[in-house]
Amino acid sequence: MSRYQKMSLVSFQKQFSTEEACHDHLFKLKWADGYSCEKCGHNTYFETKTRKHNLYECKKCRYQATVTVGTVMEKTI
Repeated sequence: MSRYQKMSLVSFQKQFSTEEACHDHLFKLKWADGYSCEKCGHNTYFETKTRKHNLYECKKCRYQATVTVGTVMEKTI
């Protein structure tokens, strides 16, 4: 059982009270050791803030990703 399944609704709402807090948490989950391009493994990126989400583009191969690409939450925002 993960720590989030044990978390009360109030605790969850406090920890993830903003979209930014949710985004930061998902970034850390996806790239725990820092950003790494899913296509070429390069570790630097350009960040673009779009209307709906932050977009990360690899500086080497230009592959674009979000924190939800490749997860069950892909295409939900």
